Amino acid sequence: MTCGRRVTDASPNGIACCRIVMQPVAPAYDPHAQSDTPKVFISYRHADCAVLAADIYYSLLVEGRSVFLDDGTIAVGADAEQTYLRAASHAEYFIALVSKNYFQSDFCKREIAHAARCRRRLIRVNITPVPSAPSDMPWIDGPNWNK
Repeated sequence: MTCGRRVTDASPNGIACCRIVMQPVAPAYDPHAQSDTPKVFISYRHADCAVLAADIYYSLLVEGRSVFLDDGTIAVGADAEQTYLRAASHAEYFIALVSKNYFQSDFCKREIAHAARCRRRLIRVNITPVPSAPSDMPWIDGPNWNK
């Protein structure tokens, strides 16, 4: 909200004031706005860290990056897994927000495994409490994979 005064009425006082623009808690998902070939793919467990995912999403958009992030809804009739994996295949950077329930999501596990097979650059963000690597993914705690 603005204070109701014009900027031209301001006088210097040594204090910088900024207008704060409130962003939504989570981005509005528009399947038509999602790039099939994003620069960055954000993988996260919605119930654990949707706000953090939205913050990263908006920060990257402001920087001019093409980012894929879903809000858990896919257009009627669309194949969710195909949509996610296609985007993960093309993204140069794969950001995994690894929260306590991340590896309990079959989608999250498939996304990160697919990114590994495609040799995408993993940026792992651990959110406490950090979960242990699942027994079927022991490589997840290894060094980053790069091209």
